[in-house]
Amino acid sequence: MRGFVLPVSIFGALAIICFAGKAPEPLAAEDTKEVTFAKDVQPILRTSCIGCHNANKKKANVDVSSYASIQKIVTVEKPDDSKLFKCISGVKGTKQMPPNRPLPEDKVATIKSWITAGAKEK
Repeated sequence: MRGFVLPVSIFGALAIICFAGKAPEPLAAEDTKEVTFAKDVQPILRTSCIGCHNANKKKANVDVSSYASIQKIVTVEKPDDSKLFKCISGVKGTKQMPPNRPLPEDKVATIKSWITAGAKEK
């Protein structure tokens, strides 16, 4: 019986040392927020894409000016199959968009998250 006291005591002491004061951290607000077209994606497209891809000027027959029009180039829940994501991420075999100034990685990640989560409008 005496031989088991020491290992259990050492284990207990190590557990206290390792886990003392380490409560699980809550998720950051951005980790739990829902990405939507109106709130997150449309502002990116307005800033970077709408000049060439709108209802009046549809370069490559692409219009990103509305939720309805963008559905033609989005494969819901499958970013890797979506023309929009392929173009903004520069997938081999597609023309990088925007051509002169690619989107920052965080913007590409936002659009990918939106598509993966179901490409919701609002």
